[in-house]
Amino acid sequence: MMKHQDGIDELMKELSIDIPDEDLVQITNKWLDKGNASLQSVRKNSNKSKSYYLHGTDLQENQRQVIDNKIHQSIETIIPIATSGVPVPNILAASEKTEALDRATMWEKVLQSVYRRQKIQKKMEKALRYLNIANFVVFKYRFNPETFDVETSVIHPDRCIFDNDRNIDDGFNWFAEKITVDAEELVKRFPKKEKEIKAFVQNKMGTVLTYEEIWTDELQIAKVKNILLAKQKNPNFDYKNEKGNYFDKPKIPYLPVNMFDMGETISGATSLIEQSIPLQDTLNKRKSQIDKNAQIVNGKVVGTGANGLSKQEFSEIDWTNPGEGIFMSEGEVGDIIRVSGSPLPVFVENDMHDSRNQIDNLMGTHSTTRGEREGRETATGRSILSQADRGRIDIFSRRLEEVVELLFKGWTQIIKVYFTGKKVISFVQESKIKERIIFDQKSIDSGMDIEIIPGTLLPKDSVSRQQAALTLANAQMISIVDLYREMGFKSPSEMAKRWVLQQQGNFQELIPGFGQPAGEGDVENQILKAEDENKRMAAGEPQPPFEGADANHLAVHEQFISQNELSPEVKQLFIDHMQAEVKIVEERSNNTI
Repeated sequence: MMKHQDGIDELMKELSIDIPDEDLVQITNKWLDKGNASLQSVRKNSNKSKSYYLHGTDLQENQRQVIDNKIHQSIETIIPIATSGVPVPNILAASEKTEALDRATMWEKVLQSVYRRQKIQKKMEKALRYLNIANFVVFKYRFNPETFDVETSVIHPDRCIFDNDRNIDDGFNWFAEKITVDAEELVKRFPKKEKEIKAFVQNKMGTVLTYEEIWTDELQIAKVKNILLAKQKNPNFDYKNEKGNYFDKPKIPYLPVNMFDMGETISGATSLIEQSIPLQDTLNKRKSQIDKNAQIVNGKVVGTGANGLSKQEFSEIDWTNPGEGIFMSEGEVGDIIRVSGSPLPVFVENDMHDSRNQIDNLMGTHSTTRGEREGRETATGRSILSQADRGRIDIFSRRLEEVVELLFKGWTQIIKVYFTGKKVISFVQESKIKERIIFDQKSIDSGMDIEIIPGTLLPKDSVSRQQAALTLANAQMISIVDLYREMGFKSPSEMAKRWVLQQQGNFQELIPGFGQPAGEGDVENQILKAEDENKRMAAGEPQPPFEGADANHLAVHEQFISQNELSPEVKQLFIDHMQAEVKIVEERSNNTI
């Protein structure tokens, strides 16, 4: 951890809610000045990275030529891959008792439900954009009294102020969020300060103001300029009842994330966008050179003064219109010629492609990852590229999984403190069955430990796994159950059991009722059996009565007789057959009674 200046660490130790408002404003102003100074270079680089993300250059619009925004394409390739999974919590119960184990299992479902209900996946997408542009991103969790629920947001980097000269592993020692509202709204939020606010804006209530919401582990403070709007102890912690908390001490409800951490600052030392900017500049330059050369190669039409045309007449000719004729009163046709430019050297186009490929190498976004095919590629080569890209993108998923684990713990603390009554949620299982869950503060055991199962945020490479499974199956090195599981089937064990029955020829167990006479109520078999008998009797072949006949069976015979012209002999076969089956049905009915 770096040493701090201006005595800020000492002021942190002495800070308490009992400090006079004027002193508290003075202390927090020093923090804000220090924080803004430490973030100055970060914001400068952020503005440049944002321009490259949006436009592929930081040139003004009137200065831009041909732009191939490879940076934007690559970042937007990474984001859906890195955020496509749903993090799975793994909760260690407070004890081995059945009740504690059940509560731990239930809480896993509660956290997954909160994750989906708040659409955290969409917020993760925004977070990755901020992370690549600003070199850091901050998540915030809180209790929303209007919805009586947990609420999570991603704070825009421009609204964040903090001491950047710290190791991110130590977290924030304080954090300020800039919030912009008009004076009228500010009075609604802080009615006790109405007089000071109105005096500050000279009663112009439409005046737009930016106030800071400042947090330490112990305090929440709000101020605008030198007016202290409010101060209170951390509202997310129950100071009166320590057992009423999941956390063992109060914490700032803002969570930082960075990439390429050097242990010197909370923001990352660099970003993929910053590293790609020189390559993007070269790519744009080569594209512009090729575009200009394409116009030069078309050449210019050159005429002489002796060709019988005036300068005015020559300039008015539409050289792109093949139907337009040219009349010259003097001179030769050869007096008008087209002079073409020379094509660019091959290395220019090669360098352009190399710059594109280098950005792909840097970001892990080759054609295989984008779902494209370039040139002649082998399946093995594409698989190697895909695996390499996944390794690059996986670092984003790991950072997000780390913050989701902290969010899960933060949500648990919020629920433990604020949810005074029972709450009902629905949890959708993998089988698509909804489960109704009822929980309250008592559902959270103090010793319960919350973790994230690593790798659940990044999607599995199903194609590679399926190919590997098939290769192992051909070599007889994988069980049929594992093969079906790797192929993605929902019930691999049941499928394997049915496959074994088929290999054994045990069709009776594989297909219930296989090879057995149709029973009463088995409509399909009754119809099939009756149709087979109809066919045979129509050919003059007598049929014994069917012992399993029922009303459905007899109805098929009656329909056949009524719809077909039968000889007296064949018709008598049907009548005798049906009379015998009616007798069977009546006897079975009497025996049942």
